[in-house]
Amino acid sequence: MPRKSSAALPFATSTAPRLHPPDDLVAGSPEQRLFLDLVIGCRADHFQPSDAPLLSDYCRAVVLEQTASGQLAAGGHVTAEGRASPWLPVLQHEGL
Repeated sequence: MPRKSSAALPFATSTAPRLHPPDDLVAGSPEQRLFLDLVIGCRADHFQPSDAPLLSDYCRAVVLEQTASGQLAAGGHVTAEGRASPWLPVLQHEGL
């Protein structure tokens, strides 16, 4: 009997419910969208309910870093008045 290719194998199905974003992530916010992207990108049973606080904190940190980095890229690290950008402490505060 010939061997089946990996493309011919059935998809694994799971009845495990996916992790839902916690209520403290605002609906439609970049943090919630990132949370959902990460959860949907993995197997349904990959994340457990106990992962929700850490995953939501991670999403907040990523979005804050992206915002601060974008602001620094657009406006520079030094303002027109010769002062450090107010986004530098935001980036440093988060330890990113």
